[in-house]
Amino acid sequence: MTEIRSLVRRQLLYYLENDLKGGEELMKEVWEQCATDDHVVSAKHELEEIIEFLRDRERRMGERA
Repeated sequence: MTEIRSLVRRQLLYYLENDLKGGEELMKEVWEQCATDDHVVSAKHELEEIIEFLRDRERRMGERA
């Protein structure tokens, strides 16, 4: 079960990090709704926080293994 959870986090991280670099794999609708540069900055900040949360979770789970 732990391996599946880790795989889910790694997959999400992969696609979220790609979106942060300009991709539109998961966040396409969000980027389309960004009408101003402030919206883009806000969306990227939120995405960075989510990525960091997932990275922290992955590190903690790795320490338990």
